[in-house]
Amino acid sequence: MTAPRSSSIASPGESLWTMGSIEQRLVTLRRLRDERIAAARQREEAAKKPPPPAPPPENPHHTIFPYVVGGVGAAGLVVGSVFGLMAISHRNDARTEPVQQTAIDLDSKAQTQATISTVSFVVGGVLLAGGVAWWLIEAGSKSTGSATARVRVSIGPGSVGVGGTLP
Repeated sequence: MTAPRSSSIASPGESLWTMGSIEQRLVTLRRLRDERIAAARQREEAAKKPPPPAPPPENPHHTIFPYVVGGVGAAGLVVGSVFGLMAISHRNDARTEPVQQTAIDLDSKAQTQATISTVSFVVGGVLLAGGVAWWLIEAGSKSTGSATARVRVSIGPGSVGVGGTLP
């Protein structure tokens, strides 16, 4: 059995089964034409819009200076550790030495090494902290472009201080 034929074009609520095959084909062709026209208009509108501005290139690379300062600080910590262990060793040798003059010499050497160890630890720690702060400040200023960081160094009787603000 064939579908009944109708001479009218389907309205929006009407089923295509009530139309003839020619009318169905016309409806399909009109729909395809409208879709092509709409797609062409969208392409034209997209071509008229200027492309969005390219984001500024990010430079994640730091200068070498924070790494050098931090590396020297880490080396200072290593030197402090080595001299501290040597000082402990010489102090123990001085305590077990039976000859008094040799014990005094070993104790003097231990005190000198302990002083070198303490100074190396302090300087190494300050330099390592300075290198890390420099690295952070440099990273912050490159990412924002207009960030300002401030570093303050204070020296007083018996104290040294480093302070500041990061962006």
